[in-house]
Amino acid sequence: MVIELSRVAVVRNLEKPSDTRVNEMVKEALDKLGGIKSIVREGDTVALKPNVVTGTLSGPGVTTDKRVVEALIKLCEEAKAGKIMIVEGAGYFTETSKALELSGYTELAKEHGVEIVDVDKSPVVELDVPNALLIEKVEVSGAFMEADVRINVPVMKTHDQLKVTLGVKNLKGVLPKYMKRNFHKIGVVKGILDLNKAVPVDLTVLDAIVAMEGLGPSFGPKVELNTVIASKDVYALDRIASARIRPAALPPSRPWLPSVGMMWSRTLRNSRTRMKRLATEMKSSWSVRKRRTRAARVPITSSGGATASPGAKFRNSWIES
Repeated sequence: MVIELSRVAVVRNLEKPSDTRVNEMVKEALDKLGGIKSIVREGDTVALKPNVVTGTLSGPGVTTDKRVVEALIKLCEEAKAGKIMIVEGAGYFTETSKALELSGYTELAKEHGVEIVDVDKSPVVELDVPNALLIEKVEVSGAFMEADVRINVPVMKTHDQLKVTLGVKNLKGVLPKYMKRNFHKIGVVKGILDLNKAVPVDLTVLDAIVAMEGLGPSFGPKVELNTVIASKDVYALDRIASARIRPAALPPSRPWLPSVGMMWSRTLRNSRTRMKRLATEMKSSWSVRKRRTRAARVPITSSGGATASPGAKFRNSWIES
């Protein structure tokens, strides 16, 4: 019996990477997965999905580093993609077009002749969810689903409700705002898992050049990790990346979180992943600047009225294969 294992490429720079080095890191990561041409073929329409949750607070550790997205655009151009799109729907307190402009993505798209798709102002399609946990049908960006290749480009952050926001969570941005609100009303974790069942992606490239700890996804302290992580298996990538984070205690007033967390972990384990560390001169220990996060001590009132201390801190040692 042959068991095919997922591959997760991790490329780390030993110091803050230059613009040129970011391009090289993205290419190195993809080369370890078979190269861009194993994903994008000549004439393909490619949809890139960054994390642009907000425009006002945009920047390293909050929104996906534009250099990572630009590197992917260049690689797709080299693969002779027929059309490249940046597809995004910002958080439901932010106008997407404004967030894209303030974060620099509108300008980036103009520089490369790339189309911008505002999920909140473009057609949606309704999809059936196979083996649904909570939602049997979901409405998502039509442009994203019509693309031949879908590339997920999240940024590594903690999250005040879900512990972490990585590849699986980033797909929430292809939902129109009314669907985002509905997810939070009926159960955001199971909803996101259902979303990922209905919307497969071909590649996930995680921006961990500057990550966020504490009160993510917008207000936490930044941590320079100088790293890019990539995989064709989003669950495998999330398992490896989340192992970098030490979650804070779960609030007792949210009893559904532990059970859903175990379910998510089971989904990740079923991906049968192994991690092959690929960064040049990477050591068995990954030294990360130790810092206390004041944000993690900020009391947040949950729906049950109790207070909790959300947030997490990044681990100081790398997960072993």
